[in-house]
Amino acid sequence: MVMEEGVKQINEQVYMMAVPQAYGHPITASYLVKGEKTALIEAAFGASVPNLLKAIEGVGVEPADIEYVFTTHSHLSHASALGALLKSCPRAKVVAHSATSKLLMKPAKIMKGAGNVLGDAVKLFGPVEPVPKDKISMVSGGEAFDLGNGVGLEIIRTPGHAPDHVAIYEKLTRTLFPGDGVCMYSSEIPVLIPICWWGAYDVEGVKKSLGRLTKLNLNHVCTPHAGVVPLDPKEFLNKCMESIDKWRDEINAMLERGQTYSGILRTCEEEMIARRAGYSSPDELPEYFRKYWLPILPKLVVQGFMAHILWKF
Repeated sequence: MVMEEGVKQINEQVYMMAVPQAYGHPITASYLVKGEKTALIEAAFGASVPNLLKAIEGVGVEPADIEYVFTTHSHLSHASALGALLKSCPRAKVVAHSATSKLLMKPAKIMKGAGNVLGDAVKLFGPVEPVPKDKISMVSGGEAFDLGNGVGLEIIRTPGHAPDHVAIYEKLTRTLFPGDGVCMYSSEIPVLIPICWWGAYDVEGVKKSLGRLTKLNLNHVCTPHAGVVPLDPKEFLNKCMESIDKWRDEINAMLERGQTYSGILRTCEEEMIARRAGYSSPDELPEYFRKYWLPILPKLVVQGFMAHILWKF
């Protein structure tokens, strides 16, 4: 078995599929879970489907044999490839929250929301094809999917990053797939950065969801945008909650001092991300982070927390 670049076996049942996407970097990793049946978690972008299919075949799985494709929520970097992917996975059912499912069937809103955030860069990620209603298994939290040989996936409702957000837990290997319900953290960018989206950031909702996840017995936390977390799982989840409070308090303090939006954004980029990650300036951050994440992530974080604070969300 010859695994493709970016493919890594996490444990006996789980493979990470971090295939090249925009700027040659795996912006969103998918995860393959193997029991008697096979499931894929997170579908990333339409433009990356050929690379993803090649990676799946490289670990000895035929895409046509995949039983389920799970998505944690409806945002472009998690669900936009689903319609295209199903053409090569005819047996697969898409497992998604009921609110996510409505967007998948008519994905124009997914593209519009992504365009608000990414601008013209949204064209890099390919079109979003609709998912037929009869190919969707709608969930709301608490559902379990048996893959055989003791491997099973449980849906955990985790609103906060988005109202339709869910996490997925594999019980045999004690592996958590939290989607964007956790902070971004990697060995290259060792800073806990909350992942906000368009509009106010639901601080209490995210923290409540994280508290629910800390009760799980965990060996691995497999994130979509930074791979497997290189920290103890429970420590990581608790640090996420602490970090969210810290970001809120720091942005609130800047607002109270009368700092402008542009000033807060610059502080976020220079001090709260670059220098805390060990870089002297944002220009020294890894190329993929500068090209993709730096133009959007600090803006979303600052706007999300400012809206939360000012709107008393």
